Amino acid sequence: GARVAPVDGARPRVVSASRVATVLPNRFPHKKRTATTSTKATEGPSGTTRRDEDLGGLGGDFGARDATAGELESNFNAKSTGEADTEHMLQVPAGVGEWTSLHLRSCVGLVAGDQPLEERQALVYQKQVIDWKIRKVDAALVLRREFRTETKEKAQEVVTRFTSVAESEGQQLRSFIEGPGVRFELTSKAVGGLHQNDFVMAAKLDKIDVSDVVVKKKPQTFLV
Repeated sequence: GARVAPVDGARPRVVSASRVATVLPNRFPHKKRTATTSTKATEGPSGTTRRDEDLGGLGGDFGARDATAGELESNFNAKSTGEADTEHMLQVPAGVGEWTSLHLRSCVGLVAGDQPLEERQALVYQKQVIDWKIRKVDAALVLRREFRTETKEKAQEVVTRFTSVAESEGQQLRSFIEGPGVRFELTSKAVGGLHQNDFVMAAKLDKIDVSDVVVKKKPQTFLV
């Protein structure tokens, strides 16, 4: 039985569970089950039920899912780039990259009055040279990229390859061989910060193959 709290100092009394059910209000009523439609009516084109598709993420917007057969046939993945953090970005349409890609541009001469890039524009350019990080050195912004090498000789080889390309564009590239690696920095002293030239130069340097002299990064592993 259930013990009921005393009222006005009266002694507590024990009543049956059925009695409590009739006295206490039904605060959480159970919903009545309704008849479901037949399996045929809820069956998808692949023979799965709607419930199976919901559980597998095919019938709703809950999380990521595998591409369906129809999506694969549409070749949708040729138009998007998948990222490690599950973000998907549309690829630049064929032909557009010829005038938007930084590595296809040329560095321009700077004149008095030229201004450094605004932070917003610098971040847009940086998406094309994602391995170059924006850092502040001596109150000025620079583009920085680091490579690991096994020996100083291999680090010097990276410097030699990069410097030759920078000189062909009339740009100055700062390099620092430190321990088992080398660090590069790009900046435009004429404007006291970052200019479009620095991102163009970084994009051109990214096209240089140095895989034979640098240590490859280990793939990141995520525990789930």
